[in-house]
Amino acid sequence: MMYANETHKTKTETTFSGQYIRVRIEEEIFGVDIVHTQGVVGSRVFSPIPNSPDYVRGYMKLVGEEIPVIDMRAKFGLESVTSDFHTHIILANVQMHGKQVKAGLLVDEVMGVDVTIPSAVSDAPSYNERADNTFLFGVLNRTDGAIKMLDVEKVLNTSI
Repeated sequence: MMYANETHKTKTETTFSGQYIRVRIEEEIFGVDIVHTQGVVGSRVFSPIPNSPDYVRGYMKLVGEEIPVIDMRAKFGLESVTSDFHTHIILANVQMHGKQVKAGLLVDEVMGVDVTIPSAVSDAPSYNERADNTFLFGVLNRTDGAIKMLDVEKVLNTSI
């Protein structure tokens, strides 16, 4: 039996707490485990980072820190859009190479915070050779549709 405070490891060995921020990137709905987040802020002005990949929008200053911002639309190969009042930045914080790494994940919309039983998340399926599930650790099927669960560590590991 699994209790609410337990975590679940998928086949990809990603631990999921059961609480997630539901976000929209284009028409797809994703979940971001709150374990890897420090909060959500509205879109801001970004300072450019020279010679950075297209998906790095720049950096923002927040509480005395310079935090790189990853445009998740561009990261997924979609066209970037101008930020508006729906656009938000998820403040992500993960352990990589023995140190804490912070970054902002720019998403089209934050839709809320939800809770589920960790075991309800199934491994991300391999639809075909062209489907890239690199940044997913699983899928949560709900009555209102599927939520693709982002593996924040993999997103940041390939971005920063």
